[in-house]
Amino acid sequence: MRAAAWAAFAHLPVMLLLAAASAGPGRWRAVHAGAALAIAAIGVDAFLVEPHALQVVRYTICSDELDAPLRIVALSDVQTDHVGAYERSAFERAMAEHPDLIVLPGDFVQAWPRQRGAQVAALRELLPILQAPLGVWAVQGNVDPPGWAEALFGGTHVRAADATTTVDLGPIRLSALSFADGFDPALTLPHQPGFHLAFAHGPDFSLSPGVDADLLIAGHTHGGQVQLPLVGPLLTLTRVPRAAGRGGLTALSGDRALIVSRGVGMERGRAPRLRIGCRPQIVVVDLVPAP
Repeated sequence: MRAAAWAAFAHLPVMLLLAAASAGPGRWRAVHAGAALAIAAIGVDAFLVEPHALQVVRYTICSDELDAPLRIVALSDVQTDHVGAYERSAFERAMAEHPDLIVLPGDFVQAWPRQRGAQVAALRELLPILQAPLGVWAVQGNVDPPGWAEALFGGTHVRAADATTTVDLGPIRLSALSFADGFDPALTLPHQPGFHLAFAHGPDFSLSPGVDADLLIAGHTHGGQVQLPLVGPLLTLTRVPRAAGRGGLTALSGDRALIVSRGVGMERGRAPRLRIGCRPQIVVVDLVPAP
């Protein structure tokens, strides 16, 4: 995929410009030159602009199980291999929303083994920025290896759930799902009194009617990272429908709702580091009592 990205956005424009130069004056020179410039412009946006064009996306959910408004912020898929100004800005923008609860649906540091320790330490230095009255909760993602909870969050105020955990936070019940449970389309999550929020890295658990929660939050898909007009995401790596995997709010059976975040970061390693038509995002959910 990385080779294909380089071929599309670096080599192809050069070949088109060479074709324009050899075509001689006329229509085809203009066609080749215009195509080369258009593809190069898309490449600049995809690699240099859109991956850091972070946006705040807001949703409002009404429920008769709430007595007072509550604001939840989801910071999914930070997924960085170089913790720096962008990640700090994302945390600070999240706090500017004055959240009552912060959920971190996995995928925190994706770095090569030699660099991982330094990047984990750098991310830990940013954690004090995140504060919320009902706590900051984290679950495991694909790139978080065994021991992730202690390495990333041990000794901090962030509560990392390595196994599925349900807690009573007062205004709501919160279920933080294990990595395996998040990808289980047959998961059973029992009914909880009051408003019930369940979050995980993978969104596949939303396919199960046995998940009895009012609001489900997940990440993992990055919205596909590439979304084309009339096509949508090319790849989401999940069993949920592409309309849900692309990110956003999806109504489920039983008056439930699923929100999939496109994430703050993007795929690292050998993957092409680009976003097209799929900006990174911070998700803000306002829970309000029904009229």
